[in-house]
Amino acid sequence: MDDQIDSYSPNTSVQCRICHDEDEDLNMDTPCSCCGTLKYAHRICVQRWCNEKGDTTCEICQQQLKGYTAPPPAPLFRYGGNWEIPNIGLNNHRFIALFPTNHEFLDLDFEYSAPSTRSLMFFRIVTVIFVVLLVLRHTLPIILMLNGVGEYSLTVFMVRV
Repeated sequence: MDDQIDSYSPNTSVQCRICHDEDEDLNMDTPCSCCGTLKYAHRICVQRWCNEKGDTTCEICQQQLKGYTAPPPAPLFRYGGNWEIPNIGLNNHRFIALFPTNHEFLDLDFEYSAPSTRSLMFFRIVTVIFVVLLVLRHTLPIILMLNGVGEYSLTVFMVRV
């Protein structure tokens, strides 16, 4: 009786080499001749891996995985053929524009509505003025130095403006 108890070994918990979940070794498959921690894998995991990879060869031991199938290779992209863009529908009167050109169609409740042309023009003019002042600030000392004037009062002028 003791011999029967000793000969009976409980199922050991092993880890799937693909999904890394632990399961009993009875629920696992040994698809190839890999050994150690790479020996066991769920059958579903191995089949999913074969479908992704496109073949049934083990990447570690280079053996064919018995009892698994791989889908046929996908057709390659063909570069040949007609690359011309068809004009279908461009002259059609029922052609619908996806983006309106008028700002009247924008949602008035939208928090960030489109700026008006007056405000855009104002900010562009102010930006141009600041750029001109910046260029003058850096070029005027060089011009005055070339003309022989030793000192200049541009900093006072800039503070007063």
